[in-house]
Amino acid sequence: MNVGIDCVTEGSPFEMGSAQGESLRQKIHSSPDVLAQLYGFRMLQPPWMPYALYRWISENRATRFLEDSLKRDFPEAHLRMKGISEQSQIRMGLLYLLHALEPMLCNVSRCAIVPAFAACSAVAVRGRRSATREPVIARNFDYLPLVQPLYTLRESRPRSGFRSLDFTIAPSAGTVDGLNEKGLCITYDYAYVSDFSGRGTAPISIVIAEALQRCATVIEAADWISSRPRWGGGILMLLDTDQLARIMSDHQSGGMPGDTSICKHSDYWNTTATLQLFPVSRRMRVAFDSACRAKYKEFGL
Repeated sequence: MNVGIDCVTEGSPFEMGSAQGESLRQKIHSSPDVLAQLYGFRMLQPPWMPYALYRWISENRATRFLEDSLKRDFPEAHLRMKGISEQSQIRMGLLYLLHALEPMLCNVSRCAIVPAFAACSAVAVRGRRSATREPVIARNFDYLPLVQPLYTLRESRPRSGFRSLDFTIAPSAGTVDGLNEKGLCITYDYAYVSDFSGRGTAPISIVIAEALQRCATVIEAADWISSRPRWGGGILMLLDTDQLARIMSDHQSGGMPGDTSICKHSDYWNTTATLQLFPVSRRMRVAFDSACRAKYKEFGL
């Protein structure tokens, strides 16, 4: 899968969302088809209920969870979502649902079956341990190949705040992994939670996007993120080469990939994107592929 800067968003939050919605309209329009095939979403559908009704109910529930809380606590993110909605010509209800899936799918409080084994991998290397003598974060994003066509590399240029390179999903106002012009890197591994909050507020990816725009150091970002209301569970890594690529493409003992290898290949979860972030030189290397097949492209700020 080819990697490039899919969209450059600049200006006010609404203008940035509008640019994303216009640039990624085709990708965003494919998201309902992805949603219809997403097992984690469809498994909660009652057998007797038509899918169209189930999605309509889900959109309304997501709107109740997110609309007021985003307007109150994250007004800039809400404006960005409105811009995405208007320019991509996708309903806000569906956009709320796509954002709500991030925290909703981490909830295992009502599960009687152990979820499919999966875990994204992230590694941080300090400068004196690095082949390039600069600190680096590398990350494998283990998710469903079904979602891979929605992967997006976005350059954000807010009118007020720091520029950043963001790995995200086409309809999302948030950021999964990112690097800003001050050298702050944040990566986000999804996590299952059993103490799930049903109140609803911003998904963690929204908080990450906000931190990259506002914060210059790990301490600032950690303090900011911990002070903000957020919904869901995750493990964040924050940080103010060939050997690295071999670590991220590890296939465990015997060289056979599987459910427990760093580079994951299974019947359900797979490593579908891999990133390396260099905070000192403000660079990011990205491949939308498994780590063992990655052909990285490099981008900088």
